[in-house]
Amino acid sequence: MDHVPVSGGPSCLRQMTGHRHNNLKDVSILGFCSAKSMVELTCHILENAPSLERLVLDPSASDVRRCSDESVSCLPISRRMVMEARRAVSTVENYIVGRVPSTVELTIVEPCTRCRGAVA
Repeated sequence: MDHVPVSGGPSCLRQMTGHRHNNLKDVSILGFCSAKSMVELTCHILENAPSLERLVLDPSASDVRRCSDESVSCLPISRRMVMEARRAVSTVENYIVGRVPSTVELTIVEPCTRCRGAVA
């Protein structure tokens, strides 16, 4: 995953101006990563979607869930994907969680415990 990672404080993020998304209620970002541009897009949505009720950030690059802690088996996931998922979660905690309004339900999807422990 070649991208510019976020570094520095929240002031290092660019601000997008102009567009309000008054009717946006439910957003899922599949393939969420620690890229600066991804964080900026997410912050833009949070700041410009007053009707937002739910935001799901999922580092998997697929709309089919690979696994869950309840499933019997997991599809293979590379060490690189697990490491990027960890960076993505850390990025969310550092740059996004504090910007989420109390009216928005934030869900951060992580690889299950088996995927984190046994990578392909």
